[in-house]
Amino acid sequence: MACAATSPVRSAVAIAAVVTVCVAVGMDVLAGEHPSHSATIGIIAAVVAAMRLRLAGNYSGYFSALSGALVAQPALHAATKLLPPSPPALAGHAAETSVSVGHVLLAALVVAAVTGAQGLVVLVAAVHPLARLVCLLVRPPAPSGLFTPLMRVDATPVVRRFVVADVSRRGPPRAALAAA
Repeated sequence: MACAATSPVRSAVAIAAVVTVCVAVGMDVLAGEHPSHSATIGIIAAVVAAMRLRLAGNYSGYFSALSGALVAQPALHAATKLLPPSPPALAGHAAETSVSVGHVLLAALVVAAVTGAQGLVVLVAAVHPLARLVCLLVRPPAPSGLFTPLMRVDATPVVRRFVVADVSRRGPPRAALAAA
């Protein structure tokens, strides 16, 4: 039951990780960077994606912000290459380093799309039944090993729609109850 309830979240993590890698490398290629730079960005994005998949759910906000920061530089560089600067008199290095509000807005839009990809997939999966089927097909295997969250033996799991919580530590301390 809990595994089926978390499948949209796990597939959203997988889709967001793939989007991060594709956007980071795609924007770097669009910017016309050297292939070794694009490969380096791709390797870094793949490592972030692998860690995001491995620690799915535990640090989703952290990895969303990290993905946005990773995509920010290639997005801004691609925006400056795709949208030429306003004054055509600029040439050479001045034309490459000229950044306008349009460049920053385009880069911010790309960063926002990458940062919110996981939440958007979860939202679409909750709303549209066909998207839930896609989430079930794309779902990566559940993590096993050192990073699985451990629950105490006397823990009472509470299963909600997308969250499994350990509620055994809620309430007053046992020492306070014994003294009363």
